[in-house]
Amino acid sequence: MYYYKTPTLSTVVVVVVGIFLGHTVSGETVVQKYEYSAAWFANVSSETINFKVERASVWKKGEDEVVLYTLTPTNERFLVHVSDSAKIVAIYFEGDKPHKNLLKGIASLFLYKTTPWEGWQRDVSGDCYVRYKTKNENRMLRLKDECLSEDTMKHKLHDESGSTEWSSETLIDLKKDKSILKVELVENLVKRDPLMGDYEIESRQDIMLSEYDFIDDVVPEDKYLTVKEVIDAVAKKYKTSFVGEDIATPPDSKRKFKPTQLVALKSKLKYNSLATPEGAKAFISAVKIMRNIDEKTAVSFLKDKLNKNILPQIMDVFGSIHTIDTFKAVLSVFKPESTNNKLLERFIWALSSVEHFWTPKIHHSVQISSELFQHIQHSKFSSESLKESFINSLSLICNNIKSNEEYLNWFLDSFSKCAEEECFLKYMRVLRNIDYAQQEKLGENVLSMANNVLKSDKASKRMKTEAIKLIDSILPELNEEIKTILMTIFINPGEDNSVRISSFEALIENNPNAQLLGEILDNLIADSELTSYVVNKLQSNPKSKRILGELIASGHWNWDVLSTNGQSLSYFEKGKYFSTNFGLELSTNKILKESYLHVSLPNISDFLKMELSTGGLSGFIADKPDPNDDSNAHLSVQLSLLSVPLRPFHLFSSMSELTSLYWSGSMETKQSLLAFNRYIYDSVSVHVFSSGLHFESQLKGALSMDISGSVIVSLFSQTADSSISSGFGFYLKRSLVGIWKEETLISNIHEGSGKVVLDMEGDIRFDGRSCIKMMLQPVDFKEKTSTLSKNHKLGKVTTKENSKDINIPGQTLSLHQKISQLCNEVS
Repeated sequence: MYYYKTPTLSTVVVVVVGIFLGHTVSGETVVQKYEYSAAWFANVSSETINFKVERASVWKKGEDEVVLYTLTPTNERFLVHVSDSAKIVAIYFEGDKPHKNLLKGIASLFLYKTTPWEGWQRDVSGDCYVRYKTKNENRMLRLKDECLSEDTMKHKLHDESGSTEWSSETLIDLKKDKSILKVELVENLVKRDPLMGDYEIESRQDIMLSEYDFIDDVVPEDKYLTVKEVIDAVAKKYKTSFVGEDIATPPDSKRKFKPTQLVALKSKLKYNSLATPEGAKAFISAVKIMRNIDEKTAVSFLKDKLNKNILPQIMDVFGSIHTIDTFKAVLSVFKPESTNNKLLERFIWALSSVEHFWTPKIHHSVQISSELFQHIQHSKFSSESLKESFINSLSLICNNIKSNEEYLNWFLDSFSKCAEEECFLKYMRVLRNIDYAQQEKLGENVLSMANNVLKSDKASKRMKTEAIKLIDSILPELNEEIKTILMTIFINPGEDNSVRISSFEALIENNPNAQLLGEILDNLIADSELTSYVVNKLQSNPKSKRILGELIASGHWNWDVLSTNGQSLSYFEKGKYFSTNFGLELSTNKILKESYLHVSLPNISDFLKMELSTGGLSGFIADKPDPNDDSNAHLSVQLSLLSVPLRPFHLFSSMSELTSLYWSGSMETKQSLLAFNRYIYDSVSVHVFSSGLHFESQLKGALSMDISGSVIVSLFSQTADSSISSGFGFYLKRSLVGIWKEETLISNIHEGSGKVVLDMEGDIRFDGRSCIKMMLQPVDFKEKTSTLSKNHKLGKVTTKENSKDINIPGQTLSLHQKISQLCNEVS
């Protein structure tokens, strides 16, 4: 058993303990002060902690990560500090690297070297002389004379016979206290100067009890080591041997991934398990199993034909692992220039999403960002959409890197060089991902360029709409200049309604007041689609609803505007389990232009965003083409899940593509638009208390999702029926484990799972009538709680399980009263 005596430690502070000893000499009190600096970093508060090494392993991984953990929960950890990922990181003090600290800690348990302070000085009494001495490399003594005369003292000082006239005091005994690595000695002394005479000084002397210079060349990089191997390496270098309790070493195979470990999960990782709780649970298990996979093994796994059916889900797993090994493996198998790159793009999406749910090691993000940037600059891409996904991923990952100026400047420079509309749109979407809280100067430059887009007569409606969204992402609160620009756009009847609505949205989401809403109402005209949208938004938006009521009460209201016959609308509803924000904008001839659906959960504000944009369809659907309609037919969908935006999906971008899709009938078959698995929770916390209680808490949660859709267009009946189904399967697991002095183990595991399916159907008539329905299918939510109590000494085991089902009935969501009226007309 090894004993570590540590003072009370805080999270980042090196604690200093002062000991004051009083001595009475010739009627005066002489105070000698010693300060012991304990170089331990821990998240525990304790005077004495007992640690035991049993079947422990050290896993060295790269320059910035060394972890140590044991095979069973009953074995107490070897060192003190616990990382966020529930791995033991060793002693850890500021200004040093964790992997060095671990080896320093191991070495300090067995190897001690001291730097003695040779010499002697008078203390403040003027009669006593002190010096320090080490003995047997394990003890440090403070030697003090009998306070005799100066001549006698000098004689006794140089007497090497060890005269008993010297009194000695053991300051540190390293055999008893192995936690102290450094001692700072503070002595109040008298200094004699020929000119100044005697004056009091405070002398400080650092004594290091361990030497650490050997650490770098003892352990090679990227090598799996056990505690025993580290100790043996130190012993070999210093040509000595250490005696300690036997340390059993687990086989390396228990840390490495083997394909056979995934066999039981394969059926749950196939496409038919997507959007199910079983699929989400299998995803969590796969990430845990494959987290330490190396590049060579990953390449072999991807090339194995037996894994073909699960590769889409493996892309989610590899992206969530977020290591340079998985990145290089995927890019070596799936080249950017290859024609079919759906798997590669899915991996890139997962790669950029991981930063928002758990924090991987920064050095992996640094390397991955560098590799992404090299591919963006030098690789040939099979499509512009794939390249945009690479750029989008880089913009999200680099937010977590300190040295990201090169990437940020490149984004801005690329934006400034754009000459075509698609280029402007792409880089404005990318620049929306940047965290401008720490990039004030960059934010000013981007804001200036976005303003130039709004002021340009040549900018298209799509460019202006995207510029408004970019401005809104930069400024947490709109300044007066921006408000003036947005209001100018809103009241301009020559601007496209989509741009005016975007300006309106930005204005009312930014703490609207009565003056602003009054100005908005004054510029509305009756029986217009813009007015219909604005009125519905003001009535449903929580920030504007109260102010709107005050304006109505004060008579500041145009009743003709209130009774508008437009069909465009915006609707917000806050429910018990989730909130929905739905918007629909139609053109003057009642053709869909823009639509969005935002779903928020109680603790996730941007759970799902689905934005649809279309144009150029009046020549295909209406009797007479709209002169204000876009010249090219297009339909695109942009999705954002858990605050991570994806590049737009273009269903068609020209009239010829639309015609081809219509005659081929491919739109009529339900197709998966987007499918993936994502973490929503991944956290672990470990606490060790002075009472001997070891407490560990884990929360794991994943979401498995599939969005599918189809459109049936009939020119004969002049109708278009669309169907979009969004399925979500989720699995949550919370475990609490308490260990009391290696005798009693208590665990509580709470699991929750369920499936949610949200269907949206649209029945559109070419004469301007339309009906949109949103339906929530019945939800079956399962809960299970398992409790285990085990006493090792008594051999008593108690288990208890409780489970229950929560059924939420299916329902048709009431989007708006106006939609209900339209649906009644269509039916």
